[in-house]
Amino acid sequence: MVATIVSIVAFVVALVAFARACADHIRDKKLNEELRIKIQQAQQLLQQRGDLANEIAHEIKNPLTAILCSAETLDMLIGQNLHEDHRRSLHYIKEYGDNLLRLVSDFLDVSRAESGHISARPEVTTVLPCVESVIGLLRANAIKKNITVHCLATEPTLDTQFDPRHLKQIVFNLLHNALKFTPENGEIHVIVERDFPNPSIKITVSDSGPGIPPEERERLFRLYARYEGHAASGSAGIGLGLALCKSLVELNNGTIECESTVGVGTAFKIFIPFVARTAEGVRQQSGAFVVSDDRSPMQFKNKPLCGQSFLVVDQDEGARNAIASLINAWGGVVDGVSQATEAVKALQERNYDAVMIDDTLAGNESLDLVRKIRDEQKSKETTIIVAATNPVNPEVAQGMGIDKCVAKPLNGKLLLKSLLNSGKYQITH
Repeated sequence: MVATIVSIVAFVVALVAFARACADHIRDKKLNEELRIKIQQAQQLLQQRGDLANEIAHEIKNPLTAILCSAETLDMLIGQNLHEDHRRSLHYIKEYGDNLLRLVSDFLDVSRAESGHISARPEVTTVLPCVESVIGLLRANAIKKNITVHCLATEPTLDTQFDPRHLKQIVFNLLHNALKFTPENGEIHVIVERDFPNPSIKITVSDSGPGIPPEERERLFRLYARYEGHAASGSAGIGLGLALCKSLVELNNGTIECESTVGVGTAFKIFIPFVARTAEGVRQQSGAFVVSDDRSPMQFKNKPLCGQSFLVVDQDEGARNAIASLINAWGGVVDGVSQATEAVKALQERNYDAVMIDDTLAGNESLDLVRKIRDEQKSKETTIIVAATNPVNPEVAQGMGIDKCVAKPLNGKLLLKSLLNSGKYQITH
């Protein structure tokens, strides 16, 4: 009798356990399905954000190109003859236009990184020339505040496996921040060195600014995070630059960290892969799409494009005319058309040193135009430059016959760099 009761109780307990197990299984299955849906929704949200970034690029980059190129043209042609107040207004257009350009570019890159649309193209790159080119770009900012920028490399030929465009973008953002937060008559140190015994290179950008408290440093690399102490002084941005730096460093298998002492200064350190040279000192060369000289157009005398002819193909009239005016100011001869058919006709009637094609032409007209130019025997020596809204894979572009790709929006520096070595007139810097 007792055995029967025990058996019944055991059966009931087992039945209850089985029922609970079934209920737990059903609940877990439901939770997993809800989690799967939430993950899918998050992925769709990131995809939509990336698509929104591309739409913003399409809508903003053409007018921004027109503004920047027009301001550069006015400065070159009549800047010295303007009244001081008017010249100051023109300077503000250029300065804040460039700031807007950096903001738009950072926002687009961050959005692409979050949605998985950004990728790295690592190649063996010598670090010091990249760092020095960025310092040259920002030299005017340093002179304006009487800030001394010291650059030291323990070995001038240190090589890394890194996307050179990303490396310059990272150093630019860090140095730009250092200049922004360092008071007048301050100092900035940029140091490039081996990170012994690790197989990496350390790049340090340190300033003599106000410093950042420990509790604020923990959130510096988060998207849209910014130190309110800087915001109070009017120096803070919207929190994109450092988040982008972190994304780009990690995308290239590196790391970034921050050290800071309040009242003393801040140092950002990036650690990137080290590549040893062979016994003969041979290293991989940079790709054809990398422009190594970042010096200002003001360093070139008078008419750097004198003797060269260009065709600009862009359906946006404002951007097309602004680019044409700036090329004319640099001494080049330029024709502008809005459609691929008009470009083909112009190329049949005249030889050009370079053709700049906007990639937002209706349909696939921009790609069809590239193929048409390459099919024309007399256009074989014409340099084809594509102004791209989105990043273009170099291998794909070269396979299509494109010589150079430049990112939109364009400012004067970027436009001049893309045109300087076009066609049969090779201008060395």
